[in-house]
Amino acid sequence: MNWITADNAGEVAAVTRRFLAPFDPPADDGTAPAGRRPSLDSRLVMDRLDAVVGVNNWSDAYTLLIAGEVECRLSVRIAGEWVTKAAVGSPGDDNAGNGRMKTAYADALARAAAKFGIGRYHDRPGTPDAAPPVERSPFARLFRAVTACETPAGLDAICAEVAGCKASGMLTPGELARLRKAAATAARRIAANS
Repeated sequence: MNWITADNAGEVAAVTRRFLAPFDPPADDGTAPAGRRPSLDSRLVMDRLDAVVGVNNWSDAYTLLIAGEVECRLSVRIAGEWVTKAAVGSPGDDNAGNGRMKTAYADALARAAAKFGIGRYHDRPGTPDAAPPVERSPFARLFRAVTACETPAGLDAICAEVAGCKASGMLTPGELARLRKAAATAARRIAANS
């Protein structure tokens, strides 16, 4: 079930942009491997969730796995719908016991949050301290999705997202015209293959 509609696509896009915003570079305490920044602090993740969706619109649940790994199931209410993403965190390298588990929980939360876009760029080797440039327009992604779409329901969902982007001013008139033409072509192709 696709929960993004023409009515909420603008809100979903706004939340996504705020999740993707870069953090200030953290202070390097010398513990990060060469060429990598320090780990993203889980408190920054929680602060970003609080700031973007509010304290009552996200929750996290954890499951202890084999070998001390921890699964985090992060649920976020976006445009009135709960969306859950999960990730596994690994224990740290220290021998303190409690510190290892704390690291696993924090790592799991940061990895699950990255699936929503929060700090996703952060641990990539060789990336600068600032986030990579964000596409100014979602045109390229939407155009690829329209041209690759194979079902009427998928095309409807993409068109709903286009409508939300149009309403929020994220697409130029020229981009909208190209997307309309691509959607018409995709609709004809899908109908011919049905």
